[in-house]
Amino acid sequence: MRKGLIKIMLATLAVSLTSYAAPALAATVTVQDLQTANKIGEPAANYAGVDEMTNAFLPGGTSSGFTNGWAQLTNGGSNQYGSASFKYQIDMTSSFNFKGGFKTSSGGNSIFGQAGDALGMILAPYDPSQMGNGTPNKYLGIGKNGTTGFSNAIFWGIDFYYNSDMGDSNIGTSLGVNSKQYASFRHTDSAGKLQTIGSNDQAQNVSLSRGGDDVGFAWAPVSVSSDGRQVVGNITITGYGKTWTQTVTVARNMGFSVFGSTGNETSTMSVNMKTFSVKYGTVQATFNGVAAKTTVDASDFKAPVFNPAQKPAVVGNTVTVVQSDADVDAASKTTKFDPNFVYVAPKVAGYDFTGDNRKNYQQFTIANSDDDTNHFDLTYEKKNKVTIKYQYATQLGTYFDSVTKSGYDGDDYSVTSPDIVGYKPDIATVTGKLGDKDTVIVTYAPLVNKPLNPFDPDYAKPVNPLIPGTDTPVGKEQSGILTVDYASTLDFGKQKISGQSTTYAASAQKFADDAHSTLIAPVYAQVSDLRAQAGGWTLQLATSALKNKTTGKPLQGASLSFENAKMATTPGKLTGNVVDKQTVAFGQSATIMTTNQANIPGTWLAVFGGQSDLGQTDGRDVDQAVKLAIPGGSAQQGDYTADLTWTVLDTVGNK
Repeated sequence: MRKGLIKIMLATLAVSLTSYAAPALAATVTVQDLQTANKIGEPAANYAGVDEMTNAFLPGGTSSGFTNGWAQLTNGGSNQYGSASFKYQIDMTSSFNFKGGFKTSSGGNSIFGQAGDALGMILAPYDPSQMGNGTPNKYLGIGKNGTTGFSNAIFWGIDFYYNSDMGDSNIGTSLGVNSKQYASFRHTDSAGKLQTIGSNDQAQNVSLSRGGDDVGFAWAPVSVSSDGRQVVGNITITGYGKTWTQTVTVARNMGFSVFGSTGNETSTMSVNMKTFSVKYGTVQATFNGVAAKTTVDASDFKAPVFNPAQKPAVVGNTVTVVQSDADVDAASKTTKFDPNFVYVAPKVAGYDFTGDNRKNYQQFTIANSDDDTNHFDLTYEKKNKVTIKYQYATQLGTYFDSVTKSGYDGDDYSVTSPDIVGYKPDIATVTGKLGDKDTVIVTYAPLVNKPLNPFDPDYAKPVNPLIPGTDTPVGKEQSGILTVDYASTLDFGKQKISGQSTTYAASAQKFADDAHSTLIAPVYAQVSDLRAQAGGWTLQLATSALKNKTTGKPLQGASLSFENAKMATTPGKLTGNVVDKQTVAFGQSATIMTTNQANIPGTWLAVFGGQSDLGQTDGRDVDQAVKLAIPGGSAQQGDYTADLTWTVLDTVGNK
């Protein structure tokens, strides 16, 4: 090799397993039971044919990938490196055999043949994902230079260029510099330094065929160290009509790659993968089920028992563990997915296997290590729920509705309490984490049942009535679930005593609040039924005797008349009946309004009169729909008053 040229070898795999989805040998995915699986992956395989071989080797660097079994490693440019690496580590305690066709476009024994740097095979104690990290420039691909290259690597292949400073053989220089190609073994030490070629490396001149040459790589183990970490064995290479044999000591699990590289001299190098009989490298892997860190109380978690507890696992493969067969499709879209290594997680009562970020699958790559690196935890989350129950303060323990939120321990939940007409919940929005509690009870207390506008009843726009005939607000509000919220005081002003029978109109209803200060309305009575199971009811009016406040003497024959009565309601499908016209003698009772409607809470108003009934009499705003009738000659001087009692009765006559 010449200084400045790239001396690269088989050790490269520019595309790592972690970023390349290798095609499967199997046509379909078989999901196995992880709990009872005896091993993770089949440790031995015999590859043959285009499909199997190209699926077993991963292209990297400048390699074009496989076409009809051939991978073009370099494409005629300088300083190129392309590789095809076996996707699993090899178990060196067992024999393996590889056969492939090697070809270069500049293969003759010409000084100006413009052959590249190296073409051959490499063994190194690295995971397949690291086998693409070879070194350019006169290092035969295996020598370390900074962050690239390999320690304890073994190369066999063709060295196309002589570099004396790199310890190359000068066997190919007999007819001039680089006049012939030769093939040999080469090694790196524990620091990754390329070792000077020795006689045991067996440099032999080779003649290359432009159509390509078949090369065989055979490994036969001889002995295994007592700790099982190192293997002594024989490598036998056959090709170009010659044989190379070397006894070496290697790690138990090794990576294998075929590569081609060029320096300043260029060529197009290709490999045709033909057969490969191999036993994969394995380590002992253990799996354990664990409750997710977000689990509030994991005391009931029963970790699954795996049988066997330790499972031989193929080094370099990525194991995909799924919750069920339905999760295979999502997992298959990841770059690490290998359909030959898919397992279903064991079931745990009360928990779900959720994997990483609740994807319902989890992936683990088997590393070439005997320590805890291959101890894998399967993540389980506890299934939980919270039920939110709703009750009225007046009916504690009777729940009119409920909501259940389900998920996993530690999940945040937020549930807005529903709007209930006339009530306010003690918790407007129920929040928490699943697992904190099983049940949350929300209690609704009745809102103050404020009087509403008789022309436009709206809970959002309550009114503040004045006592008719005065400028004094009523100042008293009702609360409850079935109430008479308001009834206008009936005021008939100051009148002259007459010997004739006379009727007087009631003062109209006015309001103290700014929003309704100019509103003049008929007198009215208002009922709210806010029960969870709203039902029928009756509004009744009972009158006492009309008495002179000074003498206490009742006014005989006096009566009240109500005409043009109408019903108004808050928005919703509320129905009912109001007695349109009736006369009530003092001391008597009368039904004013009724409804048989069930299960629809709301507010009803009996409005006595309409806009056409409002007017003025003697400067007083009056409601002509409500009148007081006085018999002629019965009244005496003084103020007359009577008690009007408004009562709402439910359908069975209870208050």
